[in-house]
Amino acid sequence: VWDHDAVTRNDAIGKIFLGCDAAGNQLRHWADMLSNPRRPVAQWHSLLSSQQINSSLTLKK
Repeated sequence: VWDHDAVTRNDAIGKIFLGCDAAGNQLRHWADMLSNPRRPVAQWHSLLSSQQINSSLTLKK
């Protein structure tokens, strides 16, 4: 997720990872989306740092 500004530089403010390799609420959200095709599925998620997401993806390889 990026904080886009017209005047100053754009800053990355966090990441979220959804998909079959996710865990916890993110995995549940992914499963809900697959179970409800063509229907909107909305859920709030806390943003994580790039390091947290990248390290969890590295561990899953």
